[in-house]
Amino acid sequence: SSLWIIVFLFIVLFAYKNIQITSKFDKPLKYEQNYTIYQKNDSEMKAEIIAKTLWCENRKSKRSMELVMSVIYNRAKEKTLDGLYQVVIKPKQFSCLNSKHIMNSQKLNKKDKEMMILARKIVWEFRMGNFKPLTTAIFYYAPKKVKKPKYLYNRKLLLAFEGHHFYE
Repeated sequence: SSLWIIVFLFIVLFAYKNIQITSKFDKPLKYEQNYTIYQKNDSEMKAEIIAKTLWCENRKSKRSMELVMSVIYNRAKEKTLDGLYQVVIKPKQFSCLNSKHIMNSQKLNKKDKEMMILARKIVWEFRMGNFKPLTTAIFYYAPKKVKKPKYLYNRKLLLAFEGHHFYE
């Protein structure tokens, strides 16, 4: 009788270690303004939100997304995934997350899908400790899309690249 209990427990242990359980977080995220309701300790979800922010903000090239990542990195007090995530979800910081319309209206053609893969790679490189910021900028904006924000008038322009201006 006790032998059967031991065998049963081994089977349960084996099943527990080898069966993959999917959760609602394994599905693609639909961005909404209440995105902070998701699990706070879900690293994959945080990485995906950062990647989608890079992608949505400026996906003209990998370098453009690396520049956006540099701004996020430079703003983060903690240079951790959670530190960068806290920067990204801060209200009124990144237009793609400030408006569910912007994120939900993004195209997904072949090039866009390729750029999303690169955005995820940038975040992965950061997670592996291999990301080096390309600029010291902590602000940027797209002059062809929006009027220059007042808070940038006394700031030094560091770089203009692919439709975005980066400031210290």
